[in-house]
Amino acid sequence: MKKHLLIILIFISSLSAQVLTLQECIDKTFKNHPDIKSFMLEVSKSEHHQKAVSSAYLPQVNLQAQYDVQHTYVLPQNGQFNTLDDQGWQAEISLRQKIWDFYKTTSKIDVAQIDTKIANLSVDEAKALMIYKIQSLYEVALVQKEAIYVRQQDMKTKKELYNQAHAFVEQGIKTTSDETRFLSAYYGAKDALGVAKASYEKALSSLWLYMGEKRVSNVELERNILNTKTITTNLEELSDDMFYNNTELKIYKRTK
Repeated sequence: MKKHLLIILIFISSLSAQVLTLQECIDKTFKNHPDIKSFMLEVSKSEHHQKAVSSAYLPQVNLQAQYDVQHTYVLPQNGQFNTLDDQGWQAEISLRQKIWDFYKTTSKIDVAQIDTKIANLSVDEAKALMIYKIQSLYEVALVQKEAIYVRQQDMKTKKELYNQAHAFVEQGIKTTSDETRFLSAYYGAKDALGVAKASYEKALSSLWLYMGEKRVSNVELERNILNTKTITTNLEELSDDMFYNNTELKIYKRTK
């Protein structure tokens, strides 16, 4: 009866567990991590700077107006100057268009465009590094969760062997050294279980910190990400792909 009740409780617990996928971890990290936000703000800053520099080629309209409550006008008439006190106002409008400044503005625009491209490449670099960290933590958590089950079974087996050896010692069939050996093996399995649990909790806590959310205690991880795929390629093709697609090298090239 107790065994059936335990199975039912485990089944209910598995139903209520939240499934935390790798893609969900990556998406939440991109949304909430301060480093990603900082790089995105740099992109926005570079784009606005590029617009500000490019505006130098736009027409500039200046409008000036002046109003005097009382103004003295001097009017020449028949060789004499007469004065007239009256209200006065004047308005002036001018239009300026930059045509050529010996590549000064063009060079500034080119530099601003390069800065924008560098900012976008920096975001790609930060996201690629973040994906690597998140995937590594996720795989560690998944492996350690499987290791917990294995260690539990191993500790259970070592415990049964120790109990058996202890019974044999009491019956005089085995010596105390045999009992001590199995007891040592049991404690070793127990320590290994503790290490697996600690590694799992550390990896899972780090994931939640990267995602910027409060940790959920009961979660399930997707296991299919550990399926390995064999990729056959030669060293020369691999080197070419790395140099061509490396974001950091692209940033250096743009900076140069």
